[in-house]
Amino acid sequence: TKGDPNVTVAVIDSDLEMEHPAFSNTNFVHPYDCSTKHSDIGAYGNHGTKVAGIIAANPNDSIMAGIAPNVSIMPIVYTNTIIKNYKSHSEMIASCIFWAVDHGEDVLNCSWRERRIKKGRLRSALLEDAIQYALFEGRNGKGCIVVFAGGNGETSLWSSSKAIYYPA
Repeated sequence: TKGDPNVTVAVIDSDLEMEHPAFSNTNFVHPYDCSTKHSDIGAYGNHGTKVAGIIAANPNDSIMAGIAPNVSIMPIVYTNTIIKNYKSHSEMIASCIFWAVDHGEDVLNCSWRERRIKKGRLRSALLEDAIQYALFEGRNGKGCIVVFAGGNGETSLWSSSKAIYYPA
């Protein structure tokens, strides 16, 4: 299968370059920058573009194709810096999840981990509530598929620490 445009995958990350050539035929829906609370998304890194490419890069002249190039992508970005709109990183990330669910995503891709943002500062009841909201209230009460990175940044999945970082 190449995916279905009626399936929306929300990519919550530091950026997503919608104009990248790999996304020439990608349907982007409801882009949102949680940092500014605006639909014009900023770029706070380059990780989200890579993640979205794995999901939905078009099989065109690029060197790769995504696993489901026909799905719709909901790009949701945030900065790693706490800004005046939020009290904590977990509040900002939770707002990204609530936004995605409230705007119709089917699959929630969170390719980030606690240590990347600042060890110990992301875990919170609010973030747990947002995840539960997606799992049980998304898709009009059917629940969403929620995917988290298990290692994301480790040099080897078989490293001696074998740590799986929160919230995976």
